[in-house]
Amino acid sequence: MTDNKPTAGGQGWSFRLGADEAGRVARALQEYEAAHPGEPVPVEDVIRKITRREPTRSDVPPPKVDPAAVGPSWEVGPFKVGLMPSAQLAGLEFTADDGRVQVAVLTLKELTALGPLFEHATEHLARGGSRSVDVAAACRDLIGRDPFENAG
Repeated sequence: MTDNKPTAGGQGWSFRLGADEAGRVARALQEYEAAHPGEPVPVEDVIRKITRREPTRSDVPPPKVDPAAVGPSWEVGPFKVGLMPSAQLAGLEFTADDGRVQVAVLTLKELTALGPLFEHATEHLARGGSRSVDVAAACRDLIGRDPFENAG
């Protein structure tokens, strides 16, 4: 999860979350929102409280990953999927018609549930259609959230 607000030096900050942390953070954010309707949610503070650590600077390259920890990747229509089986997570990249690329992190269960979206998008493109599938609506229907909502 990344905070897009630049600091005084123009740097951003990011939190690297494991699957269990991501679930706890999501629940904590929902609870905060329910307890404080209409107020802005202090996302950074909630994440710090759950993870008990500070964010890393986003301009610092991520640590090297053991290649064995990164699984296979593939393309499905306008989507690229990359697995991290040891973390039970998947990266999902969507390229819109206008060339805009959005990236999100999903659990493997969520990735599996998006099967109908991948099938529809692939069939639509095969028939000469555009990439203009309403990905946000499809994700909300299939997994209950838009994983690209706060993604870049």
